[in-house]
Amino acid sequence: MKNPVRFSNRKEQTIFIYHVYDNSFLQLATLSRGETTVMNIPRGSHIAIKKGKVVEDMIVPIETIFETYLDKNFELR
Repeated sequence: MKNPVRFSNRKEQTIFIYHVYDNSFLQLATLSRGETTVMNIPRGSHIAIKKGKVVEDMIVPIETIFETYLDKNFELR
């Protein structure tokens, strides 16, 4: 079943999009500034958006900036 969800990153940051399963996270996407993506994420899914931080030569997720359960088509800007 299709449930398109649009994500846009308009700020000067890198964000990570995760599907949350019990106590684990499945990374769905990474968005740099100015990037947009549309993904089919099933209704009833628990998703988390985390801000990234540069650590040496890697970008790692640090802070949860948004968390929700999808119950309809959703647009995050």
